[in-house]
Amino acid sequence: MYGPGRSAHLAELAELRDRAADPEQALHSVLTAYAFICHHRGNDTSEIAALVHRGKPIARAQRQLTELFSGLLSRAAADGRLHSDAPSDELANYCLHALAAAAAAPDPAAVHRLVDLTLMGLGLRTDRHGHHTRPPDAHRPTMHHH
Repeated sequence: MYGPGRSAHLAELAELRDRAADPEQALHSVLTAYAFICHHRGNDTSEIAALVHRGKPIARAQRQLTELFSGLLSRAAADGRLHSDAPSDELANYCLHALAAAAAAPDPAAVHRLVDLTLMGLGLRTDRHGHHTRPPDAHRPTMHHH
């Protein structure tokens, strides 16, 4: 998202958000599109150079991206699709950093799994057809450390 075309990517994500039928669909569409943007830029060395030489345009684009994600998450929470004690800007940062891992994904299927994992981390679950269902809190999986 930091190299050439970042404005076009932001516009594409905003358009996906605006076209969605509901907040949950918007969240899924935008997260998926962002993950594929990260995946496609994975081997682009100009992206690394842009990160090393951060400037005001880069910071502005990052802020706009965080605001876009934060707004999506706020709407999904208000719609009852997601619940969290964390502020939406923290959740937005979680999503952005989690989905950045798509740069190293070996194939599109891995990108889709990463999106599903990110959505599950937000309290949403997807079925095999990409439809989201929120699991009951009582059945939420827990991580055990050995």
